[in-house]
Amino acid sequence: DRDVLQIRVCTAQTPGTSETITEWRKLPPEFTDFSDGDREFICVQRTRTADGKPFAISISYIVTDRIQSPDEIQIHKHNESLLTFLEEYCGEAVTYFEDEIEIVFPEDDIARKLEVPPSEPIFKMVRREYNQNGNLTIMSSDYFNMKTLSIKVSRYRLLQEIENPTYQENFHK
Repeated sequence: DRDVLQIRVCTAQTPGTSETITEWRKLPPEFTDFSDGDREFICVQRTRTADGKPFAISISYIVTDRIQSPDEIQIHKHNESLLTFLEEYCGEAVTYFEDEIEIVFPEDDIARKLEVPPSEPIFKMVRREYNQNGNLTIMSSDYFNMKTLSIKVSRYRLLQEIENPTYQENFHK
């Protein structure tokens, strides 16, 4: 048996991006478990919006060697979805995610972009994303303004044999 946990961020608002920065950067301390010396990775930092207002800051580090320059992401205009970019441009489908969730006080830059005071706690999700071959493809830190955040958690078990094979399918409609 395997447990599956789904977490969905729910806003019921129109998503968007107000700022995108793509550049080479070293990994931050939360990814020290991924030891690769002083190597720099392509970093995509986005200010995500909900109905035009700052909702989240997403800072992603692309691990795959199939992208040679941050410019490739901008040229192909896939800055809204890194997953779509990796699938269409690199042939890598992200199929598995590992998330760590915590409440933190934001650094000044994050607080400014989220339009919250640095003394106000925010929601932080550190994510590792793996491709169809089980290789780490993206590492990211997402910072959310807790005043605009609603989270839905679903958990179910995958069973080897099930009498009604459409049960899970019907359950999640």
